Amino acid sequence: MKIHTIILLGFVFCLSLLFCTQCTTNKYQQKFRNRALQAPSGIQALDARGKHKKNSETDPSDWQTAPDFSGLFEVTTPAHPNPVSYNAKFRILINVKANDAIKGLYIYAYQQPNELQSAQPLKIFQQTLLPGFKSITLSPQQFAQGSGTSTIGNIYRIIFLDRQQRVITYGDVRVK
Repeated sequence: MKIHTIILLGFVFCLSLLFCTQCTTNKYQQKFRNRALQAPSGIQALDARGKHKKNSETDPSDWQTAPDFSGLFEVTTPAHPNPVSYNAKFRILINVKANDAIKGLYIYAYQQPNELQSAQPLKIFQQTLLPGFKSITLSPQQFAQGSGTSTIGNIYRIIFLDRQQRVITYGDVRVK
């Protein structure tokens, strides 16, 4: 009888620990999502090779990995060049570190958070991304005109979501 009680208590303890861990992960993921869905605020100034420009802007909040994807995904080289000319292209180098880590990838851009609801994806990867490095190339022409403004020189938020609309990462790009 005593052994059954101990096993039952151990089982209940394990379940409660699992539940609490999940709550904590969701809380941190939600905080990350809330930061991601704010208006863009600064950039990491990088040259065409992805190197930091001397005496230029650095935004430490850009291109962090969301808690749900920590250890599974990283932005190896943030958007570069940044700032980017309207007629040029920029690249983002990502590293998927595990099988089934990123189930679909949807990339959006916006200036104001409410624009995300009606935005069309800039790129869609419907399949689960395979482990390894992937270079993603985007053009400001895909989003700078369609954002409802003709003013070139603004900052745009680039946001990566998975198939379930969970934020994976985000960062800001200045179009000049």
